[in-house]
Amino acid sequence: MSLESFMKKQGYKFLYLRRITSGDYSPRDSEWNYSDIPHLNYIHTKVDGYTYFANDDRIVNLFMQRLGPFSVPISNYIEHLENHKHSYVMNILGMVVAVTTSHNKAANGKAETLTEYKFYYRSFIEKIFALIIKNATKKNYKVLMSEDKPMRNQRGFLRNIGITFISDKKDKIGFSETEDLTTKNVDGRSYFKSKKKIKIDLRNKTKNFNIKEWHLTFISFDNKISILGDICQHEGAKLNYDFSSKSKTCLAACPWHGKRVAPLLILNKYHSEDHNFNYLHQEFTAGVHNEVLYIQAI
Repeated sequence: MSLESFMKKQGYKFLYLRRITSGDYSPRDSEWNYSDIPHLNYIHTKVDGYTYFANDDRIVNLFMQRLGPFSVPISNYIEHLENHKHSYVMNILGMVVAVTTSHNKAANGKAETLTEYKFYYRSFIEKIFALIIKNATKKNYKVLMSEDKPMRNQRGFLRNIGITFISDKKDKIGFSETEDLTTKNVDGRSYFKSKKKIKIDLRNKTKNFNIKEWHLTFISFDNKISILGDICQHEGAKLNYDFSSKSKTCLAACPWHGKRVAPLLILNKYHSEDHNFNYLHQEFTAGVHNEVLYIQAI
């Protein structure tokens, strides 16, 4: 028996709400966004979440959802049995809300994410309450999408330049697998395959500079030069680094998940040895010779 049939049997009716977002990214990016557990408390400003249970098919959460001046506890059960759909059942102050989110490809080739809400009620008073929650959901949806869509857009940008994701090979992206922040899911091997060896005269460079085409940043301090990846290898976030001259360290925090990211390689300007490093699953060799930095995909 479906949830709708069960609720109808109990004498419930529902108010319906439909919302669509689209963008230049893959439906897999939308699917990942809805499966990804760790971003919840880093990205979303109106939600604090606690996970009771998660495997690759199901998750049970308690959300503290801010609605206007109030913080409302919401129990939430989600199923993700097929890659194109997430199905929710929520309890908001005693009211049952059923939600289905579908991740589809639109006719124009963009991704289209369709979310359908059903706010269940029996009495006139419950209907008034359902109307209030429905209107609050409309406003909250705008906030959530303003925070989620930049993540999908960043992944869409990477796809458009030829960078892909290891998880694309899976049937679906499960909940629990997203909790491993050590996973390097971004694959740049096809992108870097056509790149030629680069040479950078360090005498003509300022202290900090980047090579946008290679998605690399370089920070020079004392006799050292740090090579930094601009793309988080976990899921593709754009990274910005902070350099501390006091501790002589350079680190970034992933804006999506809070993971600390260190330089890919630190070279001595005056030692001519070549060193290898791995970035986005691509092997590179790098070295400094006569104050010229060389980097090549191998």
